Order: sequence, then structure tokens, then C-alpha cells
Amino acid sequence: MGFVLGPVLAVLGCAVLVVLVREWTRYRRGEHVISGRQMAVRAATGALLVGLLGMVAVGVRIGFQTFDAAMAYWGVAMSLAALAIASAIWDLGQVRRWARRRRAESYGRLSGHIRQLERSRPSEQAGGK
Repeated sequence: MGFVLGPVLAVLGCAVLVVLVREWTRYRRGEHVISGRQMAVRAATGALLVGLLGMVAVGVRIGFQTFDAAMAYWGVAMSLAALAIASAIWDLGQVRRWARRRRAESYGRLSGHIRQLERSRPSEQAGGK
């Protein structure tokens, strides 16, 4: 199983790095709407994922001498996974807050345009007498 899992995890790690580099280049060119803090969180999450993939790839090949050593190793791996999940959830929350703010601004501009159109219409077209 370790012979198959290693290359699969290596390909997955390379895919994570490619996506991270693509996100970074989009951010640097100004095509991305995220902040610098969000990009740093995404880079840290990507690094965590690559580190976790490396730990799993190495961990399936190691013959642990004691049960305690195996539990410590896989405990660190699980901690990295939990940290990666938490940072991804935090990033998702940031994106949702940004989208909510942007939608509110759009609705505010739209309602201003509608009010301006209502004021500029003649009163008989607006339903008045």
C-alpha cells in the first residue's frame, strides 16, 4: 500500500503547490479580490497541507518501534490536519464577509439609482395626480 500511496500523495502535493502558485500570481497581478492577510492564510494553509501530505507519505513507510512513538507521530499529523481545516474555515468566513459587504454596497447603489429615477419621473407616470 505504501508504494501506491507515496506517488499519489506526491501528485496531490504538487497539485496543491500548483494551485497555491496560481492563486499567488493572480493576487500579485491584482486579479484576485482577496486581501494580503487572506493570501497569507491561504499560503500557510497550503504549506500545512503539503507538510501533512509529506508526514502521511513518510508515516506509512516508517516502522515505529513503540506504540507511543506511533501515537505521537500521528497525533502531530492530526494536529496539522485540524489546523489546516480551521484555517480553511477562517478563510471561508473572510470571503463570505467580503461578499456580504460587497452585496450590501451594490444594493445601496442600486436603491440610490432607483430613488433617483423615481424622483425624475413625471408625477402622472409615477401614479400621482
